[in-house]
Amino acid sequence: MGEHYNANLEIKDWNKPGFDDSNWSNAFFTDIPRGELKECIAESVKIVREIKPVNIIKSEKGFVYDFGENNAGVCRLKISAEKNQRIEMYHAEVMEGSEIDRKNIGFNQPGMDFYDEYNQKDVYIAKGEGEEIYIPSFTYHGFRYVEVRGITKKQATPELLTYCIMRSDVKSLVKFNCSDETVNKLFEMVRRSDEAN
Repeated sequence: MGEHYNANLEIKDWNKPGFDDSNWSNAFFTDIPRGELKECIAESVKIVREIKPVNIIKSEKGFVYDFGENNAGVCRLKISAEKNQRIEMYHAEVMEGSEIDRKNIGFNQPGMDFYDEYNQKDVYIAKGEGEEIYIPSFTYHGFRYVEVRGITKKQATPELLTYCIMRSDVKSLVKFNCSDETVNKLFEMVRRSDEAN
């Protein structure tokens, strides 16, 4: 669905030797999960490429970053912001006019009115200490467009977002090229779709 990160709650050096964790609760024992433990044989997921936006469009609610191609991954946010400035990033595969359209990536059913508010959405709350860099750690999205809400026109620069394309680290065994550019583009889109999913 997405990630919500409040930089004001960071604990400095919590993962370094000498950190005083005496106020932390101890881990507790619980039942061992049922089933048989098996090794995951899937390739690890990693960032394979980074791209910058090809266009930035003013929308009704913010600024839409168009990366020119649909992939899977996350955005690296680089911003100088005010303390507690809330930056919301809504990811989408298509647009309708100057607005993103996320209907094709949701399954909003009766009783799930909350779904659209959380689907494919990352939130970063700034600590306001100069340039801050945020990359979501526990999610990824399929998208071409990102609508960024909560930023000023001055902050809406091409440097604000970088698309970190992620996929399983599988090796490609096939190359294809022919004299028909439509077929070449179709092959490229199928390859990216397969890698992303």
